[in-house]
Amino acid sequence: MSDQQHSKPFIPVIQKTSTLVMMAMVAVIIFAIAFFSRVEIISETYETKVQAAEHMAKAMEMLKEIRLEKGVFLDVENDPNETGLVGSQFSLTTTDEGDLDAKLTTLDPNFSAAMVELLNQAGLQSGDTIAVMLTGSMPGANMATLIACDAMNIHPVVITSIGASQWGANDPDMTWLDMEKLLFENGFISERSIAASIGGRNDQGRLLSPKGRELIRNNIAKHDLPIITGKSLKDNIQQRMNHFSNVNYKTVVNVGGGVASLGTSFNLKLLP
Repeated sequence: MSDQQHSKPFIPVIQKTSTLVMMAMVAVIIFAIAFFSRVEIISETYETKVQAAEHMAKAMEMLKEIRLEKGVFLDVENDPNETGLVGSQFSLTTTDEGDLDAKLTTLDPNFSAAMVELLNQAGLQSGDTIAVMLTGSMPGANMATLIACDAMNIHPVVITSIGASQWGANDPDMTWLDMEKLLFENGFISERSIAASIGGRNDQGRLLSPKGRELIRNNIAKHDLPIITGKSLKDNIQQRMNHFSNVNYKTVVNVGGGVASLGTSFNLKLLP
């Protein structure tokens, strides 16, 4: 009994001091190898992305200041970053339901850098001309796209449908065309829309009230743009094609869910 009481306790191998010291030395060596063999890889479009993001940040701040001057209330619950560019849930020019999270995602200066990456992946180069179709639903994505084009020296030919889904540019006193004009006049973008439609169902404002359609028509007229308004969706699509004409576009960029760009909901089955 006495021998058992004074015998050494069992110590697992992994807890022996010599084993722990050896494991620590191996860990330090592995860390040193990993640390000193690291390679910093910088994207070839890094500088362009930084430029685009910085310009978008300044553009958003400019628009925010103008919105605040107009007495717009910042809703920190629905606009947690206090951009001042999140629209309302309901308005006379609201065409459809909208995803607030999607709108917030695009209202980030880094989204312009993301657009640079996408345009670069499309194989676009400086001097290329592209067709761009916008809606009022995603002002952040619209801004990001046009600023990215400027940063890459790409020429966008733009047609816009003005109606906006919830939380988008659905303020009749600050539509996307109004934002676009301010961005152009302050040097953040170099191109503006060449024509515009009401948007919404059938691209003719179906489900909007007569007053809502009137507000959009007046807004288009205020900016002295040709209004795209045919007898049917097919007519509106053809008018868009006429405005785009036979230019050698390198690609087509669509922002938002404009029915004249993507077709009806039945086309969802055809999109990848």
